[in-house]
Amino acid sequence: HDIGGDGHYWPTSSWFVLAYGAHHLESYPALLHEYEHCLDLHALGVTALRTLMELWAPSHQTMDADGNGDTDWAQLSKMMRLRIAWSRFWEDIAHFWQPIFDAFSCGGAEALERLKSSYAHAGIHHMVSANLCALRAALRQLVEA
Repeated sequence: HDIGGDGHYWPTSSWFVLAYGAHHLESYPALLHEYEHCLDLHALGVTALRTLMELWAPSHQTMDADGNGDTDWAQLSKMMRLRIAWSRFWEDIAHFWQPIFDAFSCGGAEALERLKSSYAHAGIHHMVSANLCALRAALRQLVEA
């Protein structure tokens, strides 16, 4: 039940395990299921979304089949909401991950334990979950367009 990999791609359950330990997952069936069965799927989804966000250049013009330009403001607005949700998620994750990386790189076990404790106290996994919920909501709005 050890966690590993790049925290940018961790789901909520991995952040929970970092803060509280895997043995506490048994009290949270949804997190336990995510941790045991969905780590790769989550990482793949974040990778796909990151690719989309890095490649998407906002344009106010869309072309129809005849090559006529038109502005689809409703769709553009939904994409911008996704961009905002993505930026918030990615910035927070980077902010949470860097101290972990630093602790593993040069801080030692004591520094990591202090960090785990501070993340548990701050409820970092709740912040990650809220950001992921905002991303899912923005993606659902796009699908409903």
